[in-house]
Amino acid sequence: MNNIVKTTAKFSAYMALALVANMPANGLADKSVLDDMNKCRPEEKTGIKIARLAIDDKPMTLDDTCKISLDDLHPTQYSVGMNEVQNKKLELLSDIEQKKDIWKKVKNFVPVVRGPDNKVYITDHHHLVTAIYHIKQDSNNISNDIPVYFIEDYYNMLDNKDDCRFWSSMKATNKVWLKNNQGIDIQPSELPKQIKGLQDDPMRSLAAMVEDNCGFLKCGKKECETKIGKEKFQKSCATDPYFLEFKWADFIRNDGKIQQLMNNGCALPNNNQCLTTYHNEKLCCALPEAMQYVASEKAQKEMGAALGQHNYPIEETKTEKKKDCK
Repeated sequence: MNNIVKTTAKFSAYMALALVANMPANGLADKSVLDDMNKCRPEEKTGIKIARLAIDDKPMTLDDTCKISLDDLHPTQYSVGMNEVQNKKLELLSDIEQKKDIWKKVKNFVPVVRGPDNKVYITDHHHLVTAIYHIKQDSNNISNDIPVYFIEDYYNMLDNKDDCRFWSSMKATNKVWLKNNQGIDIQPSELPKQIKGLQDDPMRSLAAMVEDNCGFLKCGKKECETKIGKEKFQKSCATDPYFLEFKWADFIRNDGKIQQLMNNGCALPNNNQCLTTYHNEKLCCALPEAMQYVASEKAQKEMGAALGQHNYPIEETKTEKKKDCK
């Protein structure tokens, strides 16, 4: 341990220290993770969320900016909404073309935990990281290294082979979503091993569109606060934010009419605003029905205010009309 302290003292890379503490004698399952973490450097004034880890029973505060290869990140959900991924990809490509820092849009970068066998699990921003993966498949205009911050270190808290206790803790703290893209319960062993293995759940994309249009209310969404009204919004936004879009996706997928529209589509005009925004005809066909369904009595009973369900009228942003010349 003293050698580790000496090695890392030059640049105060406490994160590297956390990763190699109590390292198994037979080496790491994911050696490249350690190699990447040894490159970590603290960066001042980044506003990164502070994570607290317990090393040798002593609390340690970590505020380092670290980067991990995208290939070494393990998902904590089975699927993403690929249409949402595609839209994020288009945004990122625009930023890259304008030479903008894409990470300035991401509050606190990408949260991760370290689990058994030194594996690193991503607990949020799966859609963003998947969009970066797809950009990497087309070009080299973006780094394969993902800025992360650690929110928990299970490696030192548990036996490093104790998968059951690890996943029990992950479930208890809302860090994993154990359902597939059909809404069916799965085991942790069925989760994809890499970001590239994430499957498409079209209903997750549709749920995100419903959220964008204030069909259910996620706290902090300023556009919906403006449309609903500040007082009503703050009273009704979701108090249970964990995997909110997935929970609504599972509710929406039970509606037969929505399923039919998702399968068969409908006729939409070329200048349809939904198509301009979301670039998917079948999702846009299903959106009006989904908006009605999430405002229904059934949604009120089954989902409730804790998940942001509401029945307020959604006001469109008003634009001032030009007066006719007289």
